[in-house]
Amino acid sequence: MEAPCRKFFAWGANSHGQLALGHTEDQMLPKTTEDFNIPLRHATGGGGHTLLLTDSGQLFACGNNNKGQLGLQHTEEMFRPQIVKALEKELTVCAKGGWDFTLVLSNEKKLYACGSNMFGQLGLTPVQSYVSSPTPVNLNCLVKDLSTGLRHSVLLTEKGNVLTMGSGKKGQQGVLVNDVPPKIVTTPNEVAFPSGPMTATQVVAGSHHTACLSDQGQVFVWGCNKYGQCALDPHTQPQVNRPHCVPQKVFRNKKVCQVYSGWTHLLAVTDDGQVFSWGRADYGQLGRPVQSGQLCDFTPTPIESIPQVSQLCCGSEHSLAITADSKVLTWGWNEHGICGTGDEINVMTPQTVKTLDTFRTVLIGAGAGHSMALCEVPSSS
Repeated sequence: MEAPCRKFFAWGANSHGQLALGHTEDQMLPKTTEDFNIPLRHATGGGGHTLLLTDSGQLFACGNNNKGQLGLQHTEEMFRPQIVKALEKELTVCAKGGWDFTLVLSNEKKLYACGSNMFGQLGLTPVQSYVSSPTPVNLNCLVKDLSTGLRHSVLLTEKGNVLTMGSGKKGQQGVLVNDVPPKIVTTPNEVAFPSGPMTATQVVAGSHHTACLSDQGQVFVWGCNKYGQCALDPHTQPQVNRPHCVPQKVFRNKKVCQVYSGWTHLLAVTDDGQVFSWGRADYGQLGRPVQSGQLCDFTPTPIESIPQVSQLCCGSEHSLAITADSKVLTWGWNEHGICGTGDEINVMTPQTVKTLDTFRTVLIGAGAGHSMALCEVPSSS
């Protein structure tokens, strides 16, 4: 039997060409590009740009480039994926896009940054307004994971320490200067945990909050709590300036093995495969029912309707998942057709992307307002 080929699909907002389709028209349903068949192992995006990582460790980028966030050494928008030539001699293992910036991690655990640095989110000094070529970030440690928010970044070191940089006025840096959150942190700063030394295994960033996962399966969150992102009542604590450990009992005393974050909502997967959600809810971000008129839910609660999933990812206000039978689920904000339903009605509970039902999906990704999937397509298709 002939092995199936793989095709890259994208849908949602496309005003900057971030869907890699060669134009700037939004797509309400998944569309594929016939001339980009490079094997992929990771897809993600920022505010209006897309980052595609190949099996061989090459990085491709397209979309908005007004701050040089594509790393192509210029600021022109690209409607088709372009190889980031400045990193061709490096093997890329991870790339993440913030609103208008990008961080890249090499196989030697070296960090590169490009795009806007107005808030110090690139960790480059002296601080420049932007850089259009991937630039090494000087660190006295090795990085093994990273995440990007709206205007801040978070790094996980090889030793399990958490570093933050960029905008900080909402408490997302997890540090205080003269008892107040710093407006800007221009160099990576290590976060101290009130509960004592902790070894982190994963880091994530939202628009104005930061979270990490410990090797004990505990979730720590800090920063803006306007929508209950920190798993605390926003009416009594609208901002959390130091890491808050979410009680294990809310996860039914299970260890958390993965955590994900959109701009204002979070997902966590426990070791028994349950998916919990909390934060902003008005667009369906939580994928589960909430009380009528309720803007958010600060208590992590299981999404009962979701089956076992093999992958999860979050856009700004929507999420995607791959089920055990390789189908794609989406839910949340659906303007521009982000959820792939063919309309712009927000999706309140996880729904299958029907256009992709006949394929076996092996990879999903999301930018702020767009979605992506890599699917195995029978050779006759």
